[in-house]
Amino acid sequence: MRAKGADAELRIAGQAVELQIGAVSAHTIRITALPLQSGAIPPLPDDGALLPQTWRPTRLRGAQTMKFGAIQVKFSPNPLSFAIAASGARTQSLRIDSDTGAVSFQTDGAPLLGLGEGGPQFDRRGSVDRMRSGQGGYQLRTHGGRVPIPWIIGAGGWALFFHRPEGVFDLSGEECRVQPANPAAAQPAAALPIDVFVVISRDPATIMAEYARLTGFPELPPLWSLGYHQSHRTLTSREEILEEARTFR
Repeated sequence: MRAKGADAELRIAGQAVELQIGAVSAHTIRITALPLQSGAIPPLPDDGALLPQTWRPTRLRGAQTMKFGAIQVKFSPNPLSFAIAASGARTQSLRIDSDTGAVSFQTDGAPLLGLGEGGPQFDRRGSVDRMRSGQGGYQLRTHGGRVPIPWIIGAGGWALFFHRPEGVFDLSGEECRVQPANPAAAQPAAALPIDVFVVISRDPATIMAEYARLTGFPELPPLWSLGYHQSHRTLTSREEILEEARTFR
């Protein structure tokens, strides 16, 4: 990252970026880093993960402090970091590594929940989650398949939704990191854009309502799908499948 002045150019993974922040609700702020291409900002790709969001972002340059209702954010460009407080009490600190695009956040010793189906239950601290969907990996026999969601909830009164980039959640230390799936040094475009939603609330119902605000509510399944479901993890041949069917009949 370059000089510290108010007009300094912000760079992440060697790429000039436009850094923005804004509120999407009384409980949620959004932080984005968008790569500049010939001085222009390309639109954030619509991958269907988010509902359309109404927000009025502020462009960040030099160090500044902003208020979004009860949420206060202190931004520093060097190192690139965000100190987030709610009603005057520090709640979370985010830091973006200007070389790799990795995003770090704090646990403050409280349990970490979320990240989707499967994996270590229930406190995620001490684990490294590569966010790979499928049947391989963690204790399949007792914990089932892995359906990762980049949504993590801290018992200290906050939650983070990492819309972009896809990456690895390293929760093994006091400071946790979300590392882009492809290291920026080898593939700079993998680190950008960065799009993170920070939810601040000590009410679990509010935190989950904010997640629904961002991603939408699940669809009601058709009535014909609400009958009996049979699941089995160890059927290895056509004959075993037919034997299951004979048993049910």
